[in-house]
Order: sequence, then C-alpha cells, then structure tokens
Amino acid sequence: MQVGRLKERDPLFELVLKWITHAEWDMTLTLREALGKTETLIDEHFRNPSGSELSRKCPQIGQFYTRLPLVKALDHFSKKVSVEVRRFVPPTFSEVRSARERRQELTPPLT
Repeated sequence: MQVGRLKERDPLFELVLKWITHAEWDMTLTLREALGKTETLIDEHFRNPSGSELSRKCPQIGQFYTRLPLVKALDHFSKKVSVEVRRFVPPTFSEVRSARERRQELTPPLT
C-alpha cells in the first residue's frame, strides 16, 4: 500500500492537477486555465466519446451524463476557499474534486 495516496482515484482530475503542478514545455497552467481546458475536452467528449482527445488522455474515462461547467464551479468554490489566491500552494485533489461535485449538484442532467 502506498502512503499518501487517496483510496479513490479520478483520472480526469489527476490530469488537471498534473497540468497545474508539473511543467510541460516549461509552463504550467493556472487552476482556471486547467479547468477551462478540461471543460473544453469534456464538451468535445460529449460529441464524440470514442475519438475524443479526452479519451486519449484518460482512456478509462466513461460517458458523461451532465455538463461540467468547471470554471463556474471554481467561481462558486473560490467564494468559500481561496484556492486561486494561493501562490505557492497548489490546489489539492480534494479541493478540485469538491468544486466539481458542487457543480454537479447545481447542473441539471442533459436531455
């Protein structure tokens, strides 16, 4: 058993955290940029789940049943937790997941 690992895994938000904390081509994304990019990938995944960029980056991703306006979720979550104000402490997996879960509660299912 690995120490310091969450029992649950979420490949989508592990990807978001990777974009925030690991430099790719000498640049990292802000949380807002990473969630915006993820939101775009999810919208593309709605249109073409099997051939989407998201399915290539996270092969274990399944089908989505609601839209995830993650940037709006960040706006809502930032009112409670100053996650975007912190400069030297990146957001945690739990913070990113909490923002997403709150948005799922507020978003009606697709029809």
